[in-house]
Amino acid sequence: NDSIDPYNPSVPINRDNAISLGAGSRRFKDAYLSGGVYLGGTGSANKLDDYEEGNFAPVYAISGGSVTTGSNAGRYVKIGDFVFFTFRIRTTAVSGTGALSMTLPFATASENRSGGSKGYARDWGVDMPEFSIYTPPNSSIVLFYRHSMNVSTAQSVTGSQMGTGSDDNVLEGSIVYRSA
Repeated sequence: NDSIDPYNPSVPINRDNAISLGAGSRRFKDAYLSGGVYLGGTGSANKLDDYEEGNFAPVYAISGGSVTTGSNAGRYVKIGDFVFFTFRIRTTAVSGTGALSMTLPFATASENRSGGSKGYARDWGVDMPEFSIYTPPNSSIVLFYRHSMNVSTAQSVTGSQMGTGSDDNVLEGSIVYRSA
């Protein structure tokens, strides 16, 4: 049997859910596992088999145009198939009038139902768009949609609504989504 099982020789039965590994002042340092860890149960939903932290610098793109981004920064934590991503992005040059998008560190799942929030934004052309951040299913990009008070549908944020200076379209925010 290739396992290390909890056992008490004075009680000749296997012990289930009765023995702790370490204690508050007697801790183990590191665990190196080639598989996953089951937390709170033994079902497949309880298996944590992916945890990752990293940096990812997002970039803007405009359909039918070009965007030059500069000094962008992003940080992500991926736990299982959920990604928590914070970012800061800005442009140094913009040309084109197509729809605006931004890259993500991981592609979204087919059943993704999520978006993000804008924490800070500045220098977005003549009309600072009040926009939402949308992560479509099966995609590696984020889309931006602007909202108007008396319009029933959201419209894409486009290159024509962006600032064209050397330090414009600054956006800081966060996104939570399911990865593929």
